[in-house]
Amino acid sequence: MLTEKIKKIGASEFFGGDVLMIAAECTDEVKSELSDLLKKNISSLDSRLIGDFTIEKDERGKPYIKGECGYDHVSISHSEKLFTCAFSKKRAVGIDTEHIERNVSYDTITRLMSRYFTPAEREHLIAFSASAVFYTEEFLRMWTKKEAYVKMTGEGLSGLSSADSERLSGVRFITRETDDGKYLISLCLSEK
Repeated sequence: MLTEKIKKIGASEFFGGDVLMIAAECTDEVKSELSDLLKKNISSLDSRLIGDFTIEKDERGKPYIKGECGYDHVSISHSEKLFTCAFSKKRAVGIDTEHIERNVSYDTITRLMSRYFTPAEREHLIAFSASAVFYTEEFLRMWTKKEAYVKMTGEGLSGLSSADSERLSGVRFITRETDDGKYLISLCLSEK
């Protein structure tokens, strides 16, 4: 049974009820199949998701809702054992989740930063380089915002290098840690 393997750890509404975000944690045995399992059974985690629907992917890999559930837009993310899903009634939405305790080396951050960050973002992040902890946390905060943005637009990785997480217009972000401090979640919503 799905609820024995996956436990809902939270759900929140944002922007006047337009956006519903659900977070769920899974057991090790379903970790590898979590995304597929939830795409077909997500409605069992929250009563606000009504109707007969599944989450499918288009030719570019962007998720969409097949059927009716009371929402028009969807985005999904998972990291380690955490799965997050955002639904929006009116506007495009993107979500990204990263495991904070993941050991991201300075070299990895530097490589990703030089490939995917704008010059202004690189300059901003370098200001945190005196502290390895703050440097990594700020990198993850910026990275999750960028990923949430390109998931919202459907651009994928090709859009990361031009998406300046600190200067994007026409969108709103919510970024927060989970209550246990293990994950960082960024939600991006189009203002239109």
